[in-house]
This record gives sequence, structure tokens and C-alpha cells, in this order.
Amino acid sequence: MTASRLMATPNGSTATFVASPFRAALIDLCFERGFSSLTVEQLCRRAGLGHAAFWHLYADLEDCFFQTCRAELLRYRRRAAASRAGLGEWRHRLRATAYALYRFLDEDERRRRFTVVEARAAGERPVLLIAEEIETLFDLIDEGRAEPTAPPSLTRATAESLGGGIFNEIYVAAAHRGPLPPEAQFVPKLMYSAVLPYLGQASASEELEIPPPVPSDLAYN
Repeated sequence: MTASRLMATPNGSTATFVASPFRAALIDLCFERGFSSLTVEQLCRRAGLGHAAFWHLYADLEDCFFQTCRAELLRYRRRAAASRAGLGEWRHRLRATAYALYRFLDEDERRRRFTVVEARAAGERPVLLIAEEIETLFDLIDEGRAEPTAPPSLTRATAESLGGGIFNEIYVAAAHRGPLPPEAQFVPKLMYSAVLPYLGQASASEELEIPPPVPSDLAYN
């Protein structure tokens, strides 16, 4: 079952209440103590709202996490789409996406840990959300097979292997407290690994020398 089929919640609540104090409180508390030890009482106290407000919006804590995680991922998707706007070449679109993801995760350590680390402990639906996001990354990488230089021996499994390795590096970096490695070091290495099987050594090595793109105002709205 995909996350898109799990959008409806038992009490019919949705993620439209994006400005809810519960959202900020949940992200803060997950960062401070972890989702697995969180209670509704603690969340309501931090949000400054009563239990009735919580139960009106959410079916349970996992539902609250799911809706908050979904809103955060939608925010990332808008940025990634804006960063790719007008780009035709696969390599350029992949690079723009990589930097959009890095910058989204780098801007707030609390949200980074929430979406990358804590989602694993918050039930099935957040895990499926993250899995769908990873599949989208696999899809983009797999477009490299259409490149003229791509060997015919490459398969979808190639993209899944590369994407899995990239996400694992992101997870390891996000799991450590403190800032991510500098983007000028982190992203080019990921790009090198991603384009090497499709474009060859020369193009992959070029990725190590390409400077980070200038942030776009559109991409950060």
C-alpha cells in the first residue's frame, strides 16, 4: 500500500492546518527527546493548546507526525521543482535536485532530523512517505539510461543502488548532531557517484569542479 492511499486519517483530519503550533512543537520535541518517548500531554503543553484541539486535528501522535512530515516534504518538493525549472539536460536537473535537497536539510537541524531520522520511528505512513521520496530520486537517476553514453547493461537496479547509497550518506550525516558537511564538498561527491555509470569518468570528474549554484529566490519560497 502506498502513502498516497493512506492520506485519509480516522478522524478525517488533513495537513491543511500548516501553521498549527502542534507542528513546530512536534519538530522541537522530536529533536529534543525523540518521537518514541513523546506523549500527547507533552506535545499539548509545548504547543500551548489543550487536548481537545489536538484530537480535533489529529487521530493520534503518529497522525500528527505524518501530517507534519507530509507538509515538510511538500515544501521540499516545491523547492526542488523550482530549482529544476527551465533545465533540460538530465545531469543539470539531477544536480539542481541534489543541491535543493542538501539546502533543505541544511537550513534547520531540527527539521532535518525530523524528516530523515525520526520518521523511521513514527509508524508506517511516514516511512512510506520517505520511501516514495526515495523512489522519486531513483526515477530521476534512472533517466540517465537515456543518455547516449550510458551502457546498455545498466538497469533500474543501477539507479536504485546508487540512490540507496546516496540516501544512506544523507542519513548518516543527518543522524549526527551539528551542521552537515559543507555543500561544496558533500554534493559534488554524490554527483560524481550518480553520473559516473551513465556519463563516464570525464563527466563525473567535472562534477567535482562545478561550483554550487546561486540560491534562487523562487526555490526558497
